[in-house]
Amino acid sequence: MKKALFSLLLTIACVPMALAQQPAGVNIVDTTITACGSYTWIDGNIYTASTVATYQSNDTLYVLDLTVEAPRVDTASAHPLTGGCSVEWNNKHWETPGFFLDTIRVPGQCDSVVKIEVVLAGVDTLPTLEATECGSYAAPWGETLTQSVSATDTVIVSASCSLTVGTLNITILQPVVSATEEIASAPGCSYSWNGIEVSEAGVVYYDTLTAANRCDSVASVMVQSFTGSTHDTTPIVACDTYTHEGTTLTADTTITTVDSSGACLAYHTLEIAIHPSYRDTAATAVRDVVAGCTYNWFGRTLTPSDINTVFYAYDASAANCDSLVAIRITSFTGVQHDTTNLDHCGRYVWNHGGRRDTITTNGEYIDTTVTSSCTNIQHLMLTFSDRYDTVKPVDSACRSYTYTFTSRDGIAGHRDRATFTESGLHTVDENNVPIYSVDFASRCTTYHAVDMYIKSPRQIESGIDIDTVVCDEFQLTFDGRQRTWNTTFDSIIMSGKYNVMICTETYGHLKLTTNHKSYNDITVKTCDYYVWEDFTNETYTRSTTVEQVLPGTTNKAGCDSIGRLNLTINYTPVVVIEGEMELVRGEANSTTLTAVCDEAIQSYKWYRNGQAQSETGNVLVVDNITDNVDIHLETTSANRCVANNYITVTYNVGIDPADAIAVNIYPNPASRYLNIESAETLQDIVVFNAIGQQVIVRNVSGDRASLDLGSLAAGNYTLRITSANGEQVTRKFIVNK
Repeated sequence: MKKALFSLLLTIACVPMALAQQPAGVNIVDTTITACGSYTWIDGNIYTASTVATYQSNDTLYVLDLTVEAPRVDTASAHPLTGGCSVEWNNKHWETPGFFLDTIRVPGQCDSVVKIEVVLAGVDTLPTLEATECGSYAAPWGETLTQSVSATDTVIVSASCSLTVGTLNITILQPVVSATEEIASAPGCSYSWNGIEVSEAGVVYYDTLTAANRCDSVASVMVQSFTGSTHDTTPIVACDTYTHEGTTLTADTTITTVDSSGACLAYHTLEIAIHPSYRDTAATAVRDVVAGCTYNWFGRTLTPSDINTVFYAYDASAANCDSLVAIRITSFTGVQHDTTNLDHCGRYVWNHGGRRDTITTNGEYIDTTVTSSCTNIQHLMLTFSDRYDTVKPVDSACRSYTYTFTSRDGIAGHRDRATFTESGLHTVDENNVPIYSVDFASRCTTYHAVDMYIKSPRQIESGIDIDTVVCDEFQLTFDGRQRTWNTTFDSIIMSGKYNVMICTETYGHLKLTTNHKSYNDITVKTCDYYVWEDFTNETYTRSTTVEQVLPGTTNKAGCDSIGRLNLTINYTPVVVIEGEMELVRGEANSTTLTAVCDEAIQSYKWYRNGQAQSETGNVLVVDNITDNVDIHLETTSANRCVANNYITVTYNVGIDPADAIAVNIYPNPASRYLNIESAETLQDIVVFNAIGQQVIVRNVSGDRASLDLGSLAAGNYTLRITSANGEQVTRKFIVNK
């Protein structure tokens, strides 16, 4: 009877216009849906084309009138996006330039696929930063952190660029500082504390106590006084000023110093009293004539240059500061005699009487100068050491000759060299500097001359004649030597061999054109996979570096052009929506959905029947339910990969418990095995992938089963379970590898 009624209702559902009235005892739920690309219905099937379908559960007949639209694709022209180090568009983030395909989600309508071009200035990326520091931490972007930080952050370092930091785990520890321990009085002249000798009273001494895995502790001590120290005071009376350790004092001053060189501290105090002096310039003593050429007066030496100048001094024999005396010299008489004996080399410049004479011969030289009635005699006894000029004869040399001689710097063991390429007598080197050496002991200079004959090499053809095009570089071994070229030459000498007796040059001609490989580096960061359409057209699902010869350039001019892809693949987060998704009409009209994910999530966006919701966290409260509700969750991870979850909260009439199948599946998400437990005997299990294809079919017997998921890729799947009495139930699960 039920089968006949179901066939009748199915016929009626296929022709909606013929429904005059619904059969008695059967509830009909008619749903009209327009979907984009595909639609998953309550029967567990995924429909990719427009259709009319029916599904009966107990006394309720569900009728689906489905229209499936295809997404719109517009990749004829690229939409340019320009930014500093990254761009944001359509809830996506790019940090590398290039061409990308993106999908514009249109609630209630079919999606659009567009091609965009990303143009960036560049980005700096730091790896994970982990450190434990005491007090503060100097971050690479110039900021000093004083508090512990554990976060993922982006630091803006200019108006057009950003510095991306991975996970930042910085622990800032603070040192433990104890109060200063005070010692009232210590015996002797020192006090031992933590191995430190405290020798000054009133001074705080610090010690650092090293502690493992944290900041060191700082302890301190201060001794107020010592027993055994000595004190002395010295009174000083000075006139006008007093100089102490380079400082000129002009007022009364007390200076205390501490001498810690002995066993005890010795305190020395200077009490300096400054008294003003009295000057009486009227009592200037005049010395009309002074014998000799100098005159000593109160520790000052006066010379003929000081004639008719008044000088002042204090009379040390006076008991106070009223003893300023003065003197003025009118003339000097006498002779000043200066004798100099020199042993020199080569020549000597003599400065005498305001003149400079160059002397090159031995002898005795006298200069007499009369200055301000004083006669100055300069007496020079000059002896020259011999200077040698040597001639180095060379019979012949091939192409060039290098002469080695003692260094000009006069340092023992040092040598200088001069290289000549022309015949003749040479007295200067290639820099036109005279060839000379300086004797280490006497410092005398010896000049050298080199007489030589330079032969020109005789050129011999080798018979080698090469005209070739190479890639990057060219190597050739000839005459026992290997030569490498990486530039372009027209004609060059291949190799030369020189000999003093037989001066020859062997050569060949090489016409070489060198081409170089070119590299085109492409850096891409994307989610889940990447298709290198311009070159390999392969799909990559893991981060990698790939090199590919560019099409049309293989063996072009001896070299290839290489495209190098530096690819970083991040993965779309696996998100599971938990909560009650099958409501019974009359029992509940609201449910709470929770998004669960093991990864760090940047944002959640919920949509109810295509309308964006205000909730931005991982929890959505769906209330006031009067019919089935389509829920769309768009989840963006920390690496800016977007996952989309689509579920339907069904709102049905009550189901007869006697006909329902109580099924439990675990774990979900699963990696290798999925366990199924039921209150009833099972008959078969079918697994569908995201596009409705059957990927696993199992016949079972009993109330539990285990599925091996090793052949399945990561993704979302639908499980259809049929009991022994023909009843069915569907469940969603995720494969995460």
